Amino acid sequence: YGRSDSYRVATTQDKDDRSPKKKGATKDMDDLKKEVPITEHKMSVEEVCRKFQTDIVQ
Repeated sequence: YGRSDSYRVATTQDKDDRSPKKKGATKDMDDLKKEVPITEHKMSVEEVCRKFQTDIVQ
């Protein structure tokens, strides 16, 4: 291989690699893409600390 040929070999993707392997994998991806309700911005600092069991004092 010449320099440009080796680059093409290294960056070429097979079409089979892009498709999901199982139907369950597609279902899992759909589940991960769902929106997650986030309400911490509406809570007080004290409430957020209690929720995440942490303390803001260092």
